[in-house]
Amino acid sequence: MSLSHTRIHALLQGQTGLAQKLFWAVPIEEPWTAGQIAAEYGRTSGGAPAINVVEGVLRTLVDAGLVKRTDKFHYMKDPIKPKRPYNKEKEPKMFVASNPTPLPAASPTPAPSAFDMMAALAVDMRAMAQRVEEIALRAEQEAQTNAAAADKLHALQALLKGL
Repeated sequence: MSLSHTRIHALLQGQTGLAQKLFWAVPIEEPWTAGQIAAEYGRTSGGAPAINVVEGVLRTLVDAGLVKRTDKFHYMKDPIKPKRPYNKEKEPKMFVASNPTPLPAASPTPAPSAFDMMAALAVDMRAMAQRVEEIALRAEQEAQTNAAAADKLHALQALLKGL
């Protein structure tokens, strides 16, 4: 079932920023694993989120109907429907009814439920927590490197004082 450009953009509006970006990293022609999709996202955006975050986002995209799961570990998009060219000859003839009936009022589109919003927030928070953890590990590694360099500097100073 291929989706039109308009339908894809409408469905993406209800998704998180990460989900919107990951959607465009999912291929159309062949199924990919979450790891391949994360690598493609990282290649195009400069940094890839944790694989568990990518898998969670892919599940939400599958639930929204934007991506399909080909088997337990592979995902792909359906082809996008091409826009139909406007054909004036096939345009239906308009006629005016002698006794027009009023149209029922269109119901507004339902807003996402609180559960959906909380689920999206949870995915975003998991991604942020993963990012904070990565930054904390990097800071710890830099502190260890700086401590080792400081120890070498003190040893060198002591050696120079001894001369």
